[in-house]
Amino acid sequence: VTGVDVFIPADYAPPAAEETEESEGPPSVPELPVDVQIHDARIEVTRIVREGVAELGASTIAATGSPDEFQVTVDLHGAAAPVEQFDVTAEISGAPDAYRLTSDLSFTSAEMPAVTATLRSNGSLTELDVEEATIRTANGEATARARAGWYPEVTWDVSATADGFEVAPFTPEPEA
Repeated sequence: VTGVDVFIPADYAPPAAEETEESEGPPSVPELPVDVQIHDARIEVTRIVREGVAELGASTIAATGSPDEFQVTVDLHGAAAPVEQFDVTAEISGAPDAYRLTSDLSFTSAEMPAVTATLRSNGSLTELDVEEATIRTANGEATARARAGWYPEVTWDVSATADGFEVAPFTPEPEA
């Protein structure tokens, strides 16, 4: 791992532990006692194998920014029983109080139909807005949109549709 810098002032001393009180305002990002900057940090995986269980190959995790403004991208490819092959790409960018999260997934398995999925959302410290969450198979798709909030009160609104989407392949057999 390269590209991570932490700057600690020469006169820095950790603050004494103190009891915290419940906040009466919205959630907030705590102030860090040090500056953290990530300059194109990148983890690359050529191949990791756990025989008969899983294999991860040609995968990367990349990040840049700081706790105040960041971008993290995850790109994973491999297999994990019972999935014969999976591909996942996810990205989160922005700031804790205004971020964008997107993801694309596909997998194949002898036991289930081929699946692709997408997620497009925006969030903050007080809410999450899922613009699209979709699962597609050869026979159909299921799509959901949602909005959830947790400050100043818990709220939610969800709508979902399914067209030709068969749930049986994804449902475990009941035990006798």
